[in-house]
Amino acid sequence: MFGRLHKSNKGASVEEPFKQIICNFMDGTCRHLGYFDHLWKDKAYAAIIGSKHEDLVSSHTVKRFFQVFSWPMIWSFRYIYLALFIWVLYVIKPKIIVMDLDAIAMDNDQAQKREGANPTYKKIKKVSPFAFFWQSSEEQYF
Repeated sequence: MFGRLHKSNKGASVEEPFKQIICNFMDGTCRHLGYFDHLWKDKAYAAIIGSKHEDLVSSHTVKRFFQVFSWPMIWSFRYIYLALFIWVLYVIKPKIIVMDLDAIAMDNDQAQKREGANPTYKKIKKVSPFAFFWQSSEEQYF
């Protein structure tokens, strides 16, 4: 479904950026794209996620990767996430599902472009993305 994202034979395959971005989302240590440069310097990180060190992507690679996404491609992703969500529900078969939507205030002062960030009363430019959480009766998933 996403094979068209790879426009040339040079560079990483389509699977590697997907895997590394999803691993970064699941890790949640840092949400800045610049963190990929930090991970690129860490040789142990490649072994942890099952990649070769030379296949690790930089922040510039991730930026270029996100730029090729069109709205139909984004809807394809939403379809995949919905299918995964339903699959997990079938696997764990929870009796109760609690869904929560929360706005998280994040410091965005170090960013060069501050789209959607407004100064607060402490003169810090913050951005407030929405986070969606759901919890079954057994475990919590994001």
